[in-house]
Parts: sequence; C-alpha cells; structure tokens
Amino acid sequence: MFDRLMDLDLDFSLAAWAPGPDPIFIFLFAVALDAVLGSLLRRLPLPHPDRFITAFTFWLERRLNRDMRSPATRLIRGLILVLVLLAVGGGLAAAVSFAAATLPFGWIIALAVLLAFITQNRPFGAAREAARRAAGKRGPGGKELEVRSPVLTARKLSKGFSRDPHAVARGAVEHLAGRFSEGLIAESFWFVLLGLPGIILYRIINVCGEVLDDALPRREQFGFAATRLNEAVTFLPARLAALLLSLAALFVAGARPLRALAAMSDSGRGSASRGIAWPIAAAAGALDLSLSGPPLAAEGPERTWRWIGPKGGRARATALDVHRGLFLYAVGCVLNVVLLLLIVIGSSLI
Repeated sequence: MFDRLMDLDLDFSLAAWAPGPDPIFIFLFAVALDAVLGSLLRRLPLPHPDRFITAFTFWLERRLNRDMRSPATRLIRGLILVLVLLAVGGGLAAAVSFAAATLPFGWIIALAVLLAFITQNRPFGAAREAARRAAGKRGPGGKELEVRSPVLTARKLSKGFSRDPHAVARGAVEHLAGRFSEGLIAESFWFVLLGLPGIILYRIINVCGEVLDDALPRREQFGFAATRLNEAVTFLPARLAALLLSLAALFVAGARPLRALAAMSDSGRGSASRGIAWPIAAAAGALDLSLSGPPLAAEGPERTWRWIGPKGGRARATALDVHRGLFLYAVGCVLNVVLLLLIVIGSSLI
C-alpha cells in the first residue's frame, strides 16, 4: 500500500490549489469554520451583509410607503421594492459567482461570502445570555441582565425589553429553532439547489421579509409581497428543519422525538411565527414546552397569538430548557452536515 501511495502523482503547488474544491465542499468547510471560529470571526471589525440589506430596505420603505397613499398603491409599491431588491441582489450575486468561478483562488471569495451569510454559531451567544437571565444571574457589578426581545424571538416585532425569566427562556428556544430553520437549513437548502446566488438571494428575501413584516399595522399592505415571498422560500426548509429537530431529539436527554413529530403540524393561522412555526413547534414538542403565544408587553395589548406546542406543554420555561434547546440545536447542526454529506455521496453515485 505504501508503494502505491508513493506512485501517486500528487501536486501540492500553489497553482494546484487555485481552482479550489467543489462548491458543496466549500460550503461544508464554511459550516465547519463557523462552528469552530464563529464567535472569533464575529469580533472582526467588518460590517455584516444583513446591515446593508436592512439599511437599503428601510431607505426604500421610507420613500415608497407613504401614509397618504391608498392600500392598493402601497401594495404595489411594496411589490416594486421587492423587485428592486431582487434585481440589485441578482446582479450582485451574478458578479460574485462569476468572480468565484473564474478567478484564480476565486473559491476564497465564495468561502468569505458563505462565512458572512451562515448564522450557525451566532444564536449560541444570545441563547446563553438568555439562560443566564432566566436563571436570575446578574451582569458585572450586580447589574441585572436585560435581553432585547428581537434577539430572542422569531417574531422580532418588539424593541422593548423582557424582565420575565420564563418569557426570556421561551424566547431563547424560539430563537434557536427559528435561526436553525432560517439561518442554516434554508441557506443549505438554497445553496444545494442554486449555489452561491441561491444563498445570497434567499438572505435578501429573508431579511427584507422580516424588516417589512406585514403583522405591523403600518406595513400591512406595503409588506405583503415581501412577507409572502419570505414565507414561500422558507416553506420547504422550515419543514425539513422541523424533521431534523425531531430526529435530533433522539439524542437529547429527556427530549421527546415522537411528541416533536406530532407537534410539527401545529403551524396554522394565528401563529406569530408563521413561516417558521414548524421548527418552533418541533422544538416545543421535543422539550415539552408551549412557545410563541401572547406577545411581550412592549408589543401592545391589541395583538394576540395562540400558543405553539403539545397539549399540556409548559409555558414556564427555565434556564434548563434553554440548555436543552442548545443541545437540540447543536445536534441538529450535526445532522445537517450528515445530510449534506449524504447528498454529496448520492450525487457522486448517480
């Protein structure tokens, strides 16, 4: 065997590395780097693409969504905003993909873009902070930890604070399930289907849909197109994410995979989470919790949402539930890698 290895003509020169590996292996490498070095990479003084997408969306919204316009006009203008964003994003995605495919070492460009968009590691920090808050721990100098609800809920409708430890714990589990679906599984799904342009366009649609959420009264007509398109592109990935979380429950102590499967269909109308209600329901069933439900006080008393989860699920979530949710999330991330490897093996056999 050693003689055979010696006979192989292996080229380790710089030129041999220029073309780079297949795109799916670049994606897997990006996922691995984010898992290991994600917290370190986020400390780099680099602006996140989401900030540009959010700022551009708000800039267009302020100019197109005028209060004096009729509902029909605002609906059309919201559609125009989505088309403009897709046109700009499509041009950018085409340029980045062309550079990554044609330039020497262009795969490094693809890797950098993927590291910027993949959000596998990021939810861990927010969930750990929520676990500390739910456990009644305090920050430096005895200052009470305050957790912004947009960081911790999949709804992102409020800019207030929550001081209820059970609400914070529920929000953390919701956040983990929502980010698992939208920040990892959906990105993996669209990258496998459409490559680098798929993940860029998906992220633009996702951020735009969250910014212009039509659950807010002012954007009921204007945000309709963006919200519905976001729900469309997350429809299949959300169900895949729910299945993976249900499977991950097999490896989490005290979790209930069968109850997670039974709760997955609890995603009908009236849910605050809508497009990602399936993975939230799966996490709720696995951990025997009731999630989503009534909004935080800062969201106003006029909005009421039904609970998501199994019958008899606990609304009084604790820090222990957050830690179990973190483990469920981590196992789900591993299962996502396994699924991608199976796709690679399957494609090589065809």
